[in-house]
Amino acid sequence: MAELPSINKQLILVKRPEGSEKLALGEHFELVETEIPELNDGQILVKVNYLSCDPTQRIWSTDAPQYMPPVQIGAVMRSGAVGEVIASNSNAYSVGDTVSGLLGWQEYAIISDFTGSLLAKIPEGTPIDVSMGPIGLTGITAYFGLVYVTNPKPGDKVLVSGAAGATGSMVVQIAKIMGCTVYGIAGGPEKCAYVKELGATDCVDYKNENVAERLRELGGVDGLTGGFDIYFDNVGGEILNEALANIAMNARVSICGAISQYKKKPEDLYGPPNYINLLMRRGTMKGFIVTDFAKDFGIGVNRIATWVGQGKIKAKTDVQEGPLENIPEVYDRIFTGQNNGKQIMKIIN
Repeated sequence: MAELPSINKQLILVKRPEGSEKLALGEHFELVETEIPELNDGQILVKVNYLSCDPTQRIWSTDAPQYMPPVQIGAVMRSGAVGEVIASNSNAYSVGDTVSGLLGWQEYAIISDFTGSLLAKIPEGTPIDVSMGPIGLTGITAYFGLVYVTNPKPGDKVLVSGAAGATGSMVVQIAKIMGCTVYGIAGGPEKCAYVKELGATDCVDYKNENVAERLRELGGVDGLTGGFDIYFDNVGGEILNEALANIAMNARVSICGAISQYKKKPEDLYGPPNYINLLMRRGTMKGFIVTDFAKDFGIGVNRIATWVGQGKIKAKTDVQEGPLENIPEVYDRIFTGQNNGKQIMKIIN
């Protein structure tokens, strides 16, 4: 039996970011080394191998009102991750199990609250691009945000922002599987080409095209006819506003994220003037958090896994490698648009 590690490296939050500040080691995080204690009954020790980079972590690092307690100053930065159980005093998990959950920005995690950590076993042999993509939190976020929140029907015209991203790309594919006509919004020709490869009829390049004009063209709004039946929003801000201008009668809008707003001060947040169109077109707009559907996670994962097995779902990941202290730099790639698919960091220690 291999000797267990005695020292853990962790990134702890020491200062909350303000406005557009980039999360940085030395300013917002401190790299610390701590001793790994012996496990108590019911605990497991996980070697963290892959860290997930998700926009919501920016919210977690602030003390703004949010859907779960913010990361406390002096605490390990919260993060979804995949790792291997290397020691276990629990009947639920065995040494060698691959698990996913909220393991944090650290090399090793001691877990006792399996539910609070969203811990789950990953079937042996599952590729990392699948376990952290389609059947991970981003995949099931797309599934529940589309299927449960908007109830798509064959023939619906669906618009997706952030369509080349981890969640948006899944929404595009699931909507296509469900018989919808799908349109995406993404940044740059390469990402738009990828969105169309996934099954979108067309994609608006917000970096190089006039979004308002293109959405009017694709939505086909004419008085009270035409428009998008469903809009799945990952970005907020002006893109959301232009989408609301082009919704159909009885449209359903699913608010998953607002990455364009996460680095703004409260007084600079952009509220969409076109919200009035929800009234005129009898639309509904609903926000959600994936844990709202926790009791049905098994249903979502099984359905997505079936589609993956049938070749109907493609996964694209951007895996950067390096020591733990590189994670703030890797994380920032999702805000600059450098990521090419689901952003992941493999810890090399």
